[in-house]
Amino acid sequence: MRSRDGNYPKLLSALLLAAIASPLAADAYIISYRATVKNAQLQYEKISLSRAMTPCRGTPQISKLLLHVSTSRHLPTIINQNRETFLTYIQTQNLHVKSSVSQSNNSYRDITTLTLPPHCFMVTINESFAIISAFK
Repeated sequence: MRSRDGNYPKLLSALLLAAIASPLAADAYIISYRATVKNAQLQYEKISLSRAMTPCRGTPQISKLLLHVSTSRHLPTIINQNRETFLTYIQTQNLHVKSSVSQSNNSYRDITTLTLPPHCFMVTINESFAIISAFK
């Protein structure tokens, strides 16, 4: 529908712009990680992902992770395909390390737990790559 001066209404153009720009916007995810290593063998490892229900506070960090996307645009699949790169990146974040060593009756026991508490990340997924950046 045209207005009197011959231009489309501003509402229509604003809706069109919003529809075009929405896939380009970044999504906020809450990501956490936990791994338990017992006597140098991995016992348990879990990466938890969920969309943030509220906007994340803070500013995105300058250091960003670039992951290649092969077929799926689903974040858990992308992270599993690039697991080592992602784990190296989250080690630079707020990763907690807890270690306990015990020795009794000539047996040595070492348990190390790595934990990344739930942390907000901005994720942008394009056709060929995904950009992940943590919030401060």
